[in-house]
Amino acid sequence: MGFNKALRYLLLGLLLLSTNIVCAQEHSTKKNAAKPIATQAVAVPVATQPAAALTSSSLPEKTPAGAEALFEFAKQAVDNVALDDATTGTQRAGAKARTTTKPLGRLHYYGVYAGIFMAFLLLALFIRSFCQKLSQKHAALPSRALADQLLSFYWPIFVVGVGLHFCLSAVFPRIFNETINNVAKFVDLFLLGLAILRPLDILGFDYYCVEKNHWRVPRLIRDVIRAPLYVFAVIFAYTTAFGGNFSGIFATSAVLSFILGFALQDTLANLFAGLAIHIEGSFGIGDWVEVGTREGEVASVTWRAIKVRTATDDYISIPNSAVAKGEIINHSQPTPTTRQQLEFNLSVSLPPNRVQRVLLEIADGVEEICKTPAPSVRLLAFNDASVKYGLLYYIEKFGYKGLVQHKINELIWYNFKREGISISAPGTPTYIMQAQAPPPSESTSNKTPRLAQIYFLRSLDPLDLEKLASALTTHLYAPGEIILRQDIENDQFFLLEQGMVAVEHEIAGKPPVHLANLQSGDFFGEHSLLTGDKTTATIRAIAP
Repeated sequence: MGFNKALRYLLLGLLLLSTNIVCAQEHSTKKNAAKPIATQAVAVPVATQPAAALTSSSLPEKTPAGAEALFEFAKQAVDNVALDDATTGTQRAGAKARTTTKPLGRLHYYGVYAGIFMAFLLLALFIRSFCQKLSQKHAALPSRALADQLLSFYWPIFVVGVGLHFCLSAVFPRIFNETINNVAKFVDLFLLGLAILRPLDILGFDYYCVEKNHWRVPRLIRDVIRAPLYVFAVIFAYTTAFGGNFSGIFATSAVLSFILGFALQDTLANLFAGLAIHIEGSFGIGDWVEVGTREGEVASVTWRAIKVRTATDDYISIPNSAVAKGEIINHSQPTPTTRQQLEFNLSVSLPPNRVQRVLLEIADGVEEICKTPAPSVRLLAFNDASVKYGLLYYIEKFGYKGLVQHKINELIWYNFKREGISISAPGTPTYIMQAQAPPPSESTSNKTPRLAQIYFLRSLDPLDLEKLASALTTHLYAPGEIILRQDIENDQFFLLEQGMVAVEHEIAGKPPVHLANLQSGDFFGEHSLLTGDKTTATIRAIAP
């Protein structure tokens, strides 16, 4: 049994217990009310001594007509006083008789409000359960917003707070004076404001903007919209609970704003600079920017600064005022695609077309480099003993810059090695390419038996196999580098001496389909070499 279900049963049991207490007390009250009430007769004199003294015989003989009228009035007044005394005596006797009835006990009194409070708790649990089911039903809505953060927290707290306020003010009226009652009312109204504003906040930003329309709303914009609403909720709760007025609060807030304006000049400058940055739209979250000497991806924009994540996974906070005053280079606008250029100083003895072919093959082997626009090689300048070349290429995201440079440098080493071109010693900033003899290959005596095992070479005599083995050269390839591409004319035959390669079939607009892996001793490229047809698969090195 889950915790929520156990708590629900416990509260239901307490509610039933309080109901039984109320019913038992009501039964006891009715039973006591059915018993006869013994009273004592109280003799009430109708006439008193002062009334007897007022007779017509006691008046003078020659009494005027006004005196006769005065006598009648006085006699009637005395009779009324006697009747009132009798009635009062009867009421006092009845009150004395009623005191014999047993009064309502405190158990009954507390049981009623305990039951009311339990009902509020059950209502809060019901609201929480309903909100969780609602979030599960609508999968498009962010469950963390509706179930965990939003309705399942604020609304139950509001319901419990109202129930607690109602019961405590009724059970302890003396302790719950006017001041405490106003404070409790303020808390209730503030919780109600949270219960209303928080759903609007998350449904407006998280659901409508992010989930539905895929808009990235910066934190600064959210805070600027949230702050006035929450301030208004606090002011409304205060004025309603304590009986204040808005004009006095606004007058006081204007004075405070004037004072704080001087004390928080830098903070306000950053705030308004951040608003200006958002209105101008110079950059957004996820853009790669360069501010001065700092370069990285924009992670967040707050009311004080922008947070930039560098290529080394470090965060740099740059004040908004500094960003507004400085120069910003946005590598993600107008499009995320950005152009890069690598420069090489190569030997003057190398033909430019050969350099262009090698560098374009290198760029073609890097997946992160865009095919459109295609890479290009430019001859930039002539130096004293070298020629400066530039490799221009486009990448889909500026964040790939370091990775692409690494892959290009790695492929340069392997391609130059296969071409018999030496690379300059470490510590020099240029590549010096000089034509050399091919690297020494393995002895033909070791290669001839391998060639003899290939099915279409078995008919050759040993002398022809030795001539063919002497023409073989050893080439090194980087992991992931393409050895043979699909749909090209091929005039080479490859014998895998060491490592492993993958056979892939490429389909336009789709990822390559992996067909098989070839290991040491396998071969490829023979079909296109013998028939003259274009290659039917791509061969990629996957292990050295």
